[in-house]
Amino acid sequence: MLYTYQCQVCGYEIEKSHSIKREPYKYLFCARCRRGVPVKRLIGGRTAFILKGSGWAKDGYHKGS
Repeated sequence: MLYTYQCQVCGYEIEKSHSIKREPYKYLFCARCRRGVPVKRLIGGRTAFILKGSGWAKDGYHKGS
């Protein structure tokens, strides 16, 4: 899953991909502050959902052969 975190120092948003089972990050590297900073995971926003394996159509409108 793709999660969005917000730097608690400058407000910069950081996207990080990790398992849904993993605890949210408390600290990440902020490109704007150029150091590790405390972060808060944002609710909502974009989600990354990818179907993998044979038999799945990416758009959900797969036509049979």
